[in-house]
Order: sequence, then structure tokens, then C-alpha cells
Amino acid sequence: MALRLNGATSGFVELNAPDAAGSNTLTLPNGNGTSGQYLQTNGSGGLSWQTVAESAEWTDGTSQSTSGSNEVLFTGLPTNVKEVVVTLMGVSWTTGSNLQFQLGTSSGLVGGSDYLHSYAYLSTGATVNAGRTGSNAFVLGVWTSENHSVRGAIRFTNTTGNDWVANGQFSSSMDNTMVVISGGLPLGGTLERISINNRGGNNFDAGTVNIHYITT
Repeated sequence: MALRLNGATSGFVELNAPDAAGSNTLTLPNGNGTSGQYLQTNGSGGLSWQTVAESAEWTDGTSQSTSGSNEVLFTGLPTNVKEVVVTLMGVSWTTGSNLQFQLGTSSGLVGGSDYLHSYAYLSTGATVNAGRTGSNAFVLGVWTSENHSVRGAIRFTNTTGNDWVANGQFSSSMDNTMVVISGGLPLGGTLERISINNRGGNNFDAGTVNIHYITT
């Protein structure tokens, strides 16, 4: 049997039950919902207006110059961030010290000895491995000097709770060096900031840094 609703002037809307209808009641929600919403069933005949969930999208930060400072600090990451990529383009410093990455909450950066990681680098004619366990940052074991620079990216991925893992690859124009880094950090709170700084406190002389992140 069909239920037909006639238009005021012409036409109709008709609802048809299946041939073997059984016993089924659908309860419509109050109101008309909002534009773009859809009817969702609860599996027991109750219908409600629901909004289509947006798919996760990458957000690009604003590129920051490193020249003249010893740190670039990105703050204000959303609480539902799941993955962050930090990119370096032409970053250099003239004195001997490593680059490092530190994560933090709204209360500040995490130091101590909770960063468990290692890095390895391949330079012209030799492979050198350097392990660092329990340091106060993710350390990028690469050197530069004037007129040399570092390029690459490091990815921080949330695994569960506030635990994060890091994986990155970089290249330096000094001795054509390539560096890989991996590790993990039990952050102890919601990720809100990331610092890119010179481990020795020395200033950068060139380059840009940016972040790109995805939320859920």
C-alpha cells in the first residue's frame, strides 16, 4: 500500500512500503534540520538530522625566517592535532652545534630526558651512526658552516594518548650529508607547540621553517 500526498495544485509525493512490510515504524525528528544535513536512523526506527562529518585536511602554517634568531617557535596547535610535519628550507648557522626539535604543551616545552631517539648520517666516503637516548630534544646530528644549509622534513605522529613518534630526513650541502632521525616522546599533555632551535644557542643566519598539520 502506498501513501500519496497530493500537491496543492498538481503532482504528488508517494511513499511505498515494501511487499513484505512486516511491522516497522519510522519516527521523524522535530523541525527541518539545517542546510546540508541528512536523516540518520538509530537502527530502531528513530530518525534524526545529522551533519556530514568533514574529512581531515592538512593545514599549512606561516613560513618563518630563521635568520638572526636561535629559535623558531610555533604555538597554538589545535587540541585534536594528530600529525605535524616541520619543513626546513635552506636553514644554516655558522658555528658548530646541532639542530634540535622540542615539543611542548600550553605550559611550555618539554625538556628533561624523555626524548628517546637516534640518528644516522651518511657523508661523502663514510657512514657515521650516532645514538642519543634520553636527551632533552630530538637532535638532528648534522653540521653546517657559512654558505652551507640544511633542507628536509620531520614528521611527528600521535600514536595513542599524548605519545608521539618522530621520523625525519634531511640533507646538508656541507659534504653532501644525508641524515635520518627517528624516536618517540611521552609528552605528558596535549601537544600545543613545537620549537626548532640551535642546540648550542647560536643564531641561524639563513633559511625558513614551516609546519603543516592534520586534525581529526
